[in-house]
Amino acid sequence: MKKTGLLLFLLLTAAFCMAQSGGRRFALVIGNSTYARVEALINPANDASDVAAKLRALGYQVDLRLNAGNAEITRAVTEYTRLLAGNSANEGFFWFAGHGVQINGENYLLPVDIDADDDISVMYGSYPLNRLLDSLEHNAQNKINVVVIDACRDNPFKNRPGGSRSLTRGLVTVDHAPQDLFMMFSTAPGAVAADGEKGRRNSPFAEAFLKFMDSTEILSVVASHITRETMTLTGGKQRPFQNGSIVSEVYYSLNPASNSASSAAPTNYSAAPVRVSPVSLAPIPAGTFTMGSPASEAYRDRDEVQHEVSLKSFLMEAYEVTQKSYREIMGINPSSFQGDTLPVEQVSWFDAVNYCNKRSIAEGLNPAYVINGENVSWNRSANGYRLPTEAEWEYACRAGSSAPFSTGNTISTGQANYRSTGNVWQYEQQGSFRERTSAVGSFLPNTWGLYDMHGNVYEWCWDWFGDYPDAPSTGTKKVIRGGSWYYSVINTRAAYRDSSAPVTRQNTIGFRVTRNGE
Repeated sequence: MKKTGLLLFLLLTAAFCMAQSGGRRFALVIGNSTYARVEALINPANDASDVAAKLRALGYQVDLRLNAGNAEITRAVTEYTRLLAGNSANEGFFWFAGHGVQINGENYLLPVDIDADDDISVMYGSYPLNRLLDSLEHNAQNKINVVVIDACRDNPFKNRPGGSRSLTRGLVTVDHAPQDLFMMFSTAPGAVAADGEKGRRNSPFAEAFLKFMDSTEILSVVASHITRETMTLTGGKQRPFQNGSIVSEVYYSLNPASNSASSAAPTNYSAAPVRVSPVSLAPIPAGTFTMGSPASEAYRDRDEVQHEVSLKSFLMEAYEVTQKSYREIMGINPSSFQGDTLPVEQVSWFDAVNYCNKRSIAEGLNPAYVINGENVSWNRSANGYRLPTEAEWEYACRAGSSAPFSTGNTISTGQANYRSTGNVWQYEQQGSFRERTSAVGSFLPNTWGLYDMHGNVYEWCWDWFGDYPDAPSTGTKKVIRGGSWYYSVINTRAAYRDSSAPVTRQNTIGFRVTRNGE
């Protein structure tokens, strides 16, 4: 028996000192196991009970509802929202464990009294997830919320005589979410997440989540721990991922013991230099170049508008950050494809800037970033490591070329790691699809000594994604550049622009570091 999807909506609460903010912590935890007319689930009630107990120990006022019907869920959410709305500094955590389905692109949480024979009946007899999100955004309007939803993503009606068989397998991602909402999914949309075995108290994801709830580390680090533990417990079959929109200047942790953490850097940063493998830095000369692509470039996007950019000299790492380097600095290796010389992936933008600061401190440099939880500012005069700006990245990728690639008008899978479709695009000839990352430096560098600027893994940039020529000061997505092993040749063009939420972790995204010129 499978429990599909633990759509974990981790609206993680800011660990702000309550004595200073006046805010309180509230939690609504629902665990539905004993469904009356669809297949029962093994673990949701246990998972919810254990999470509720842990939350109480962490200082939350908890409302625990086991095996709740539709009317009870509606009343509980209404009361929960009312409590949160009592103070704009309040923090919330919502967890739902049970069946969930998708109909026409919208997710529904199933109460234990669901009795439906078609999609319309399911829609009217269930609790829409968007209703919860709208209520948090428009009614609660509190500081930060924690919602954990552990929902079965298979169609629970498929074996029921006369039941709906058209429900889409898997919950869908949420395109619009309230500000300061962090979402963590227990597995990929449409994939199956394990419910757990008989005789085992918790599902794998809940077990992993419970294991790290006491951690005082920031949200992005804790999420990495949960992801790795879930993968370990499921033999790599289930990989959580995240999404969200966090903008408040707070230090995110479930454990209030981290409330006094420094806004300059997480408390586990070393204050003294340590021995680490050296970074190979290539000098990038100052210059002016034309950023973007001409209208004649095949498969260009409309946001690749050409404009001149002048840049000072800087230093850029010759290689994408390797797993060995990341593990030396961060103490973990979250990558899907394991290997010391492979690029690190499954790292968020927040992970990347944390690495930059920790690497700087380890080498006795002045950190480039002031990190206050998930609010990050850049000290542009610092000599420490940082992410390249989008303009710096394209300038370095081109290495003086105005062609689509640093290799010229064409490229091949003998020159970069990307998904070859063989003669479909005018840029390539028949090639290969490696189906994974390659060791950094497997191909010849560009004329400025930089490897893998085309393909292998996308690389995080500093900028928020927006229209040229001015980079926006805020946004919901960060720029990623260079294409990856998974995507076609057109994504590897020097001018190709892409973006992802800064909390995203995928095995197609890594990064490389830069420093100011010396």
